[in-house]
Amino acid sequence: MAKRKLNILIGCERSGALRKRFRKAGFNAISVDLETQRDKGEGHIVGDVFEVLMNPKKYCGAVKWDLFICHPPCTALAVSGNAHYAKGKELYGKRLAAMKWTERLWETANKYACNVKFENPVGVLIHTSM
Repeated sequence: MAKRKLNILIGCERSGALRKRFRKAGFNAISVDLETQRDKGEGHIVGDVFEVLMNPKKYCGAVKWDLFICHPPCTALAVSGNAHYAKGKELYGKRLAAMKWTERLWETANKYACNVKFENPVGVLIHTSM
């Protein structure tokens, strides 16, 4: 009996680096980003990460993703941006919106994937379920 390939979705990745490594190792890895991929490899979807995440049957034929790895955009989330995005700063509203979007993505991911991992530099997100 042949082993089933694990279905891996990589969100907010357009470089293709992680997707390429997983595919080379024999996994069914797909990346999704609003922008086109930088590499010319297979398995990249230009689109909304929520759409792909919430439809594993359509994109990989499974009920759930085995693994979802995401690199949420960090511009407003990283503490390195505090000079512009901290409370009281002009771009604070963008930070709040980024936090809300990322937390919603985390919650959604835990419904549609067996394992969820987010990667980002030191950030402002603090949540008990993360």
